[in-house]
Amino acid sequence: MLIYFSYYLLIAFSAIFIPKKATKKQKIFSFCLLFLGIFLIVGLRNPSMGADLNPGNFGGYLGRYQYIAKQDWHYLLFEGRDAYELGSYETGYVALNKLISVFGIDYQHLIICVSFVSLFPVFVIYRRYSENFEFSIIIYLALTCFLAVFSALRQSCAIAICFCSYVFLKKKKLIPFVLLVLLAATFHKTALIFLLAYPFYRIRISKKIRLFTLGLVGIVFLLRTQIFRLVVNFIGKDYQTDSNGAIAFLLLLIALYVLLALFSKDDGETNSLMNIFLLLILCQCFANIHSFVARVGYYFMPFLGLLIPKSIKGMRTENKTIFAPLFVVLFTVYGLYSIYSSGDSWAMAYPWTHF
Repeated sequence: MLIYFSYYLLIAFSAIFIPKKATKKQKIFSFCLLFLGIFLIVGLRNPSMGADLNPGNFGGYLGRYQYIAKQDWHYLLFEGRDAYELGSYETGYVALNKLISVFGIDYQHLIICVSFVSLFPVFVIYRRYSENFEFSIIIYLALTCFLAVFSALRQSCAIAICFCSYVFLKKKKLIPFVLLVLLAATFHKTALIFLLAYPFYRIRISKKIRLFTLGLVGIVFLLRTQIFRLVVNFIGKDYQTDSNGAIAFLLLLIALYVLLALFSKDDGETNSLMNIFLLLILCQCFANIHSFVARVGYYFMPFLGLLIPKSIKGMRTENKTIFAPLFVVLFTVYGLYSIYSSGDSWAMAYPWTHF
């Protein structure tokens, strides 16, 4: 865990020595420092870290990368689209693999390039729009969408692309937003769920009735099995339920939602980000009956890194004094715990070893 502790110290260094009203050069320095730190950790990891990478096995991301590298473009984009060798990989991800193979077919080329695609857009959005860049990163490291970068390569790229669409959400530009989400769907089809973000972002829910939206959460949770089966039958897939104990995380999200609803400022942007948070909670309602649906919620997770710092900034001074340090500590501890415990799960972010 030493390398992860070191990175958190790097975040603390940036938070302490880079002033809140930083100059452009100082912002660039903090961005480079923190992005390069995590990029090196993720990009230079051993190929054995991440269950889906599966080095030495053709069915994993790394084995199929080497297969894609040896094929021509016409086969990859047309003739071989339904071939077993390409699995269920979407066109965008296949094309990215082929482009990366120009630099070589070694496993590490894929890991480094996908790590960059998955992390760089997230850090750019945080640096540009967050009320507290360092705090946003601490929150991001505690979220499952960060662990996805270690294993779920296609989806981690799609998550980063969808997060970039925040620029168009803010500017109310529907067409560029949709085009970016469609681009993300060429890496992982589940990205299409993010199209819901646009109407939800526009809905105005006053602070007085914000807590009543939990009634919708309750209804969805009670009917989650029926809704899940209905959707599965509609899309023609055969998914079996797999109870996985995700209720605890759902309760944590609801508790955080209630806290922010009670104490945050009732302004337009906070309201919009709270609506995205609500989408995350609604997705999490299904997580305990199938882990696939939990992964659909990953697209909305990075927005917590924007919502929480903004909410804390808008709190009254006495509340801010309590919640700011409390959240930093809680998210730091939870982030380190998530990384540590991932060694026995699909992400395998711990123990860290270099390539």
